[in-house]
Amino acid sequence: MSMIKSKKGASAPQATKEAGKRESSHLHVLRLSLLGLFAAIVLLMSFTPLGYLRIGALSVSFLVIPVAAGAIMLGPWGGLILGTLFGFSSFAQAFVGDAFAAMLLSINPICYAIMCIVPRVLTGLFAGLVSKGFARSEKTTINTVTRSVVTSLLTPVFNTVMFMGSLVLFFWNDEYIQGFASGKSVLPFIIAFVGVNGLLEIAASLLIGTAVGIALIKVSDRMTGRKILW
Repeated sequence: MSMIKSKKGASAPQATKEAGKRESSHLHVLRLSLLGLFAAIVLLMSFTPLGYLRIGALSVSFLVIPVAAGAIMLGPWGGLILGTLFGFSSFAQAFVGDAFAAMLLSINPICYAIMCIVPRVLTGLFAGLVSKGFARSEKTTINTVTRSVVTSLLTPVFNTVMFMGSLVLFFWNDEYIQGFASGKSVLPFIIAFVGVNGLLEIAASLLIGTAVGIALIKVSDRMTGRKILW
């Protein structure tokens, strides 16, 4: 009898351990599924008219939307991966008809690659860190709405600030960029150059990214009982 009881007593921790493994496996599959979905969206938008709106020399990039949504749900590591895809797809624009990108590539390929890739990688990482910071709050409203709003707002801001900073750092003294500057100093040039484009990116990310983020958090909570997936 004592042996039977000990076996029965040992079965409860074992069952708990197995349930934990199943939950961990389920979360892992869900994370990978979401990452794959967002990555596919980034790639689809990168090479179709869905991803860019051509206005003047610069293009309005809507790729910040899936990066923001991915960072909201998947945190720093998801944001980092999606930001990396965004960066490489941005680099590829020089080969698919973006005249401004093609010109910068011809001037200095290495600096152009750094300008395209590094700011986008950091954008995804920083967006994920912002989301992670707000996700730690125990207040449901802050955890869901504020986290989605702030992450979606800051993602295009990070992207614009770092991209334009890289553009000025690497190409400011080149006559091609000086032609756009028309005698302006750095700050007025950045404001004039980004202009409506930057505002459109922020508005699109804020509206769509926030809505997608809130919806995904609610779905995740309903499916797994968790509002974060990292």
